[in-house]
Amino acid sequence: MSYSSRVTHFGLGEANGVDSLIVSWPSGTVDHHGPLAANRMLHLVEGGLATAVVEAMGSGVVPAAIDLAEAYPNPFNASAVLRFDLPSSGRVRLAVYNSLGQSVRTADQVLPAGTHRVTWDGRDQAGAQAASGIYYARLEALAERRVASMVLLR
Repeated sequence: MSYSSRVTHFGLGEANGVDSLIVSWPSGTVDHHGPLAANRMLHLVEGGLATAVVEAMGSGVVPAAIDLAEAYPNPFNASAVLRFDLPSSGRVRLAVYNSLGQSVRTADQVLPAGTHRVTWDGRDQAGAQAASGIYYARLEALAERRVASMVLLR
């Protein structure tokens, strides 16, 4: 009436992240994830993307690189959280696009170095509910770009 914890903890010492994480599942499937920043928890599903991402709270560590994590939850209904890391302060533009490449919602502001979260409520810039479908979050910061996909199910 019990089972062992499926949580696996990896110590990275002074490293700020890893280039890749390779998971070999009992079925023989091999999944590759990365690069990944340190101080986070990933929920891995065989054959899928790393979905549930939660960074260690209050670590005070400044990220070594820009990173945009996968949306959580994904797929989502009411809202999705987009978490991203900034190694230094600067102007950040986070935009959500539909599968046709049309801009749905955009946020543009100057943010300090660190880990940030933005919640997208599934609405467009005018406040109307977006339709079910695949959406892409595009982070532009410090002359770099990152993209993450998410699925909205109404």
